[in-house]
Amino acid sequence: MKHLRFLALLILIFSITNCEKKNEIVNNTTDAQIVAFHSEKLYCYWGWDIKVGSEIIKADSIPNLKPWADTIFPINGKITIGSKTRICSKGIDYYEIKEFKLKK
Repeated sequence: MKHLRFLALLILIFSITNCEKKNEIVNNTTDAQIVAFHSEKLYCYWGWDIKVGSEIIKADSIPNLKPWADTIFPINGKITIGSKTRICSKGIDYYEIKEFKLKK
Protein backbone atom coordinates (compact mmCIF):
# COMPACT_ATOMS: atom_id res chain seq x y z
CA MET A 1 0.00 0.00 0.00
CA LYS A 2 2.91 2.36 0.77
CA HIS A 3 4.29 1.83 -2.73
CA LEU A 4 0.95 2.78 -4.29
CA ARG A 5 0.75 6.01 -2.26
CA PHE A 6 4.35 6.85 -3.15
CA LEU A 7 3.64 6.25 -6.84
CA ALA A 8 0.50 8.41 -6.70
CA LEU A 9 2.51 11.19 -5.02
CA LEU A 10 5.20 11.02 -7.71
CA ILE A 11 2.60 11.21 -10.47
CA LEU A 12 0.95 14.20 -8.80
CA ILE A 13 4.26 16.04 -8.40
CA PHE A 14 5.27 15.34 -12.01
CA SER A 15 1.94 16.52 -13.41
CA ILE A 16 2.01 19.75 -11.37
CA THR A 17 5.57 20.67 -12.37
CA ASN A 18 4.96 19.79 -16.01
CA CYS A 19 1.86 22.02 -16.17
CA GLU A 20 3.67 24.91 -14.51
CA LYS A 21 6.39 24.87 -17.18
CA LYS A 22 3.86 25.12 -20.01
CA ASN A 23 1.86 27.87 -18.26
CA GLU A 24 4.95 30.08 -17.87
CA ILE A 25 4.68 31.24 -21.49
CA VAL A 26 0.97 32.16 -21.36
CA ASN A 27 0.28 35.90 -21.00
CA ASN A 28 3.99 36.59 -21.18
CA THR A 29 6.01 38.98 -23.34
CA THR A 30 9.33 37.49 -24.30
CA ASP A 31 12.07 37.35 -26.92
CA ALA A 32 11.25 34.91 -29.70
CA GLN A 33 12.28 33.78 -33.15
CA ILE A 34 9.81 33.07 -35.92
CA VAL A 35 11.56 30.08 -37.49
CA ALA A 36 9.14 28.85 -40.18
CA PHE A 37 5.74 29.12 -41.82
CA HIS A 38 3.92 26.05 -43.11
CA SER A 39 1.29 26.78 -45.77
CA GLU A 40 -0.12 23.27 -46.03
CA LYS A 41 -3.63 23.38 -44.58
CA LEU A 42 -3.33 20.39 -42.27
CA TYR A 43 -4.83 20.52 -38.76
CA CYS A 44 -1.67 20.50 -36.61
CA TYR A 45 0.79 21.57 -39.32
CA TRP A 46 -0.45 24.88 -40.78
CA GLY A 47 0.95 28.15 -39.44
CA TRP A 48 3.94 29.73 -37.80
CA ASP A 49 6.66 27.95 -35.81
CA ILE A 50 7.93 30.17 -33.01
CA LYS A 51 10.97 29.44 -30.88
CA VAL A 52 10.59 30.68 -27.30
CA GLY A 53 13.70 29.81 -25.31
CA SER A 54 14.35 26.17 -26.15
CA GLU A 55 10.68 25.39 -26.84
CA ILE A 56 8.79 25.58 -30.15
CA ILE A 57 5.16 26.71 -30.18
CA LYS A 58 2.81 27.27 -33.11
CA ALA A 59 0.36 30.03 -34.07
CA ASP A 60 -2.24 30.36 -36.81
CA SER A 61 -1.49 34.05 -37.17
CA ILE A 62 0.87 36.73 -35.88
CA PRO A 63 -0.24 40.39 -35.76
CA ASN A 64 1.48 42.58 -38.38
CA LEU A 65 3.23 39.62 -40.01
CA LYS A 66 2.20 37.99 -43.28
CA PRO A 67 3.79 34.92 -44.84
CA TRP A 68 5.52 35.70 -48.13
CA ALA A 69 7.43 33.34 -50.39
CA ASP A 70 10.60 35.39 -49.97
CA THR A 71 10.49 35.61 -46.16
CA ILE A 72 13.92 35.01 -44.64
CA PHE A 73 13.92 33.08 -41.36
CA PRO A 74 14.56 33.40 -38.49
CA ILE A 75 12.71 36.63 -37.70
CA ASN A 76 13.77 37.96 -34.30
CA GLY A 77 11.28 39.85 -32.17
CA LYS A 78 9.33 40.20 -28.97
CA ILE A 79 5.96 38.50 -28.70
CA THR A 80 3.14 38.55 -26.22
CA ILE A 81 1.70 35.06 -25.94
CA GLY A 82 -1.96 34.59 -25.12
CA SER A 83 -3.85 31.46 -24.22
CA LYS A 84 -3.48 28.06 -25.80
CA THR A 85 -5.85 27.82 -28.78
CA ARG A 86 -5.33 24.24 -29.95
CA ILE A 87 -3.87 21.12 -28.39
CA CYS A 88 -2.13 18.76 -30.79
CA SER A 89 -1.63 15.50 -28.97
CA LYS A 90 1.09 14.27 -31.34
CA GLY A 91 2.47 17.66 -32.31
CA ILE A 92 3.18 21.19 -31.14
CA ASP A 93 0.37 23.10 -29.41
CA TYR A 94 -0.97 26.38 -30.81
CA TYR A 95 -1.14 29.70 -28.92
CA GLU A 96 -2.72 33.08 -29.54
CA ILE A 97 -0.10 35.72 -30.33
CA LYS A 98 -1.40 39.02 -29.00
CA GLU A 99 1.46 41.22 -30.16
CA PHE A 100 4.65 40.97 -32.21
CA LYS A 101 7.40 43.58 -32.46
CA LEU A 102 10.47 43.21 -34.64
CA LYS A 103 13.82 43.48 -32.89
CA LYS A 104 15.98 46.21 -34.35
